[in-house]
Amino acid sequence: MKIQNTLNKINEMFTKKSQSPKRNLTGLDRKCVFMLTLIMAIYHIYALFIGLFIPQVHNAWHLLFIISLIFLIYKGSLKSDDKIPVYDFAFSILSIVVFFYVIINYNEIIERAVLPNNIDVLMGLVAIFLTLEACRRSLGNILPLIALLSFAYIIFGKYMPGVLFYRGASIQKFIFIEYMQTNGLFGSITKASSTLVYMFITFGAFLLISGGGKTVIDLAYGLAGRFSGGPAKVAIIASSLFGSISGSAVANTVTTGQFTIPLMKEVGYPPAFAGAVEAAASTGGLIMPPIMGAGAFVMAEILGIPYWSVVKAAIIPACLYYGCVFTIVHLEALKLNLVGIEASKLPNIIKTIKSGFHNIIAIFLLIIMLFLYIPIVRAALYCIIAIIVLSIFAKPAFRMHPKNIIKALIEGGINVLPVAAACATANVIVGVLELTGGALKISDFILNIAGQNLFLILIFTMIILIVLGMGLPAVAAYVIGAAVAAPIIINLGVPMISGHLFIFYFSNLCHITPPIALSAYAAAGIAQANPMETSIKAWFLGSAAFIVPFMFVYNDALLLVGNFGDIIFAVMSALLGVCCLGLGISGFMLKKLNGIERIILIFSSLSLIKPGLTTDIIGVLLLIFIYFIQ
Repeated sequence: MKIQNTLNKINEMFTKKSQSPKRNLTGLDRKCVFMLTLIMAIYHIYALFIGLFIPQVHNAWHLLFIISLIFLIYKGSLKSDDKIPVYDFAFSILSIVVFFYVIINYNEIIERAVLPNNIDVLMGLVAIFLTLEACRRSLGNILPLIALLSFAYIIFGKYMPGVLFYRGASIQKFIFIEYMQTNGLFGSITKASSTLVYMFITFGAFLLISGGGKTVIDLAYGLAGRFSGGPAKVAIIASSLFGSISGSAVANTVTTGQFTIPLMKEVGYPPAFAGAVEAAASTGGLIMPPIMGAGAFVMAEILGIPYWSVVKAAIIPACLYYGCVFTIVHLEALKLNLVGIEASKLPNIIKTIKSGFHNIIAIFLLIIMLFLYIPIVRAALYCIIAIIVLSIFAKPAFRMHPKNIIKALIEGGINVLPVAAACATANVIVGVLELTGGALKISDFILNIAGQNLFLILIFTMIILIVLGMGLPAVAAYVIGAAVAAPIIINLGVPMISGHLFIFYFSNLCHITPPIALSAYAAAGIAQANPMETSIKAWFLGSAAFIVPFMFVYNDALLLVGNFGDIIFAVMSALLGVCCLGLGISGFMLKKLNGIERIILIFSSLSLIKPGLTTDIIGVLLLIFIYFIQ
C-alpha cells in the first residue's frame, strides 16, 4: 500500500499542470503584445531571408523577443491576475536590455576575446535568470531545476570522486561560455528554434487559419475514421515519412503535430498521449529508411559501403519500432473504447479535397521540395507564400486576406514561445557540460568501469549518446559517437554495420528521452499538456527503440544479414516480441491487465526479441499463458 501511495505521488508530481496559464489580455495590453509579436514575426522573416545576420546576433534577437513576450503573456503564478503587473513589464524590458546588449556589443566581444568585464557578468547573470524564469512560466519547473543542478556541479564538482572531479570555474568563465560565445544561451538548439522551428510553427499557423486544420481532420476522418484509433495511426504514418525526409524530429513534430495532435484529441485520446504519439512517431522518422534524416548518407561514407547497404540494414529495426507504437496506439483506443465512426457520418473525401485544395497543394509542395533538398526553412516560406496565393481561389472563409495573414503571424509567434524557452534553457545546460567537460568526464567514467563486458559497453554507450544528443544535431552526435565508441564495440567482435547503426539509433532518441525531450516538449505545447508527462509517455511509446538495437548487435539477422531462413525466423520472433512489449506497456489485451500480467508480458517480449530458440519458446509460452488467463 505504501509503495502504491508513493507511485501515486510521483505520478501526480509529473502529471499536474505546473506551468502558469496564459493571461486573458484585453485593451491596451492586448494591442501591445500583439504588436510586439507581429514585429517579431516580421523580424524573423527579414533576418532569415533578407538580412542574413550572424548566428549569435540573430539568436540574441530571437531571445530578446521570446523572453520579453513570455513575461507579458504568461502569469507568474496560478493566482496572478490577467492584468500585466508592473514587475512583469520590468522583466520584459530587462529582457530586451540584456539581449540587446549582446547585439550592439557583438563586434567588441569577438575582437577582445577575453573574459567578461563586470557589466558583461551582470548582464549575463540577469539573462540566464530571466531565461530560466521564462521557461518555468511557459513549461513548468523540471527543466529549470535541471539547469540549477548543472550549476551546482560547477560549485561542488571539486568534491566529486575520480574522473567526475571538477576544480570549479570563476563566474567570469561561466558567463563567457553561457553569454558571450556561440554556445550556451546562443547555441545550436537556440539556433534551431530561431530558424527551423519558428518557420514551421508559423507555417502551421497559416495552414490552420486558411482551413488546413479542417481539411486534414476531414481527410483523416474520411480515410481512417471508421477504424479504432485510426487518426493516431494516420499520424504515425505521416510523421514517419515526413521525419525521414526533414531530418529533424522537432521540426517534424511542430509541422505535422499542428494537424495530428488536435485530431487525436478530437477523437478522444488524452492530450499528453496525443502529444506523445506525435513525438514518438516524429523521432522514429530519423531512423526510417530511405533517407533517415541524411544519417544513412553519412554512415555509408564513414563505413565506405554502398548507401543501399545502410538502408537495407535499417528496414527491419524501423518496422519493429513502429510496430510497437502501432500496437500501443491500437490498444489505447480499445482501452478507451474509441470505436470507429459510422460511414454515413464521415466527411466526403472528394468534397474535402475540393474545398481544401490550396492546403493540400502546399503540403505536397513541401514534400517535393524536401525531396529536392531545398533548405527546410526556405521550403517553409515558399509554402506559406503558396497558401496565400492559392487561397485566392478558395472559399471566402479560407482566403488569406491581410487580416488573416497578420493573425497567422501573431498566432505562430505566440505558439513558438514555450518551445523557444525550452531550447534556450537546454542550451544553458549544454553550456555547463562544455565548461566542465561533463560529457567527456561521463564518457571516461562509463567506459573505464565497463571493462571488456559488451553489454555494459552498450549500456554506457547508449547513455553517452543520449547525453550528446541533447546538445548536438543527431548526425553530429552520431559522428562523435562513432569516433569514440564504435572502435570499442567493433573490437569486441560486433560487425561494423551493427555497431554503427546502434550508435546512430541512440544519437536520435534524446528527443523522447526525459528530462530533455525537445520533441515531446514541442508536442506538449501544441497539445496543451504537461511536458514531463508527455515526454514520459513518448518514451514508453518508443520503448522498442531502446531494446531493438541491443538485439541486432547480438543477432545481425535483424539487419537482413545471413540466410533467408534465419532472417525470417528472427524477424517474426522480434515482431511478436514488440507486440508483447506493446501489450505490457499499454496494460490491455482482451481486457485490462494487472501488474503481474504486464510484467510477464514484458518479460515475454524480451525473450522473443532476444535471439535463440530457447528464449523464443519461453516467450511464446508466456504469451499463451497470459492469453488463457485473459
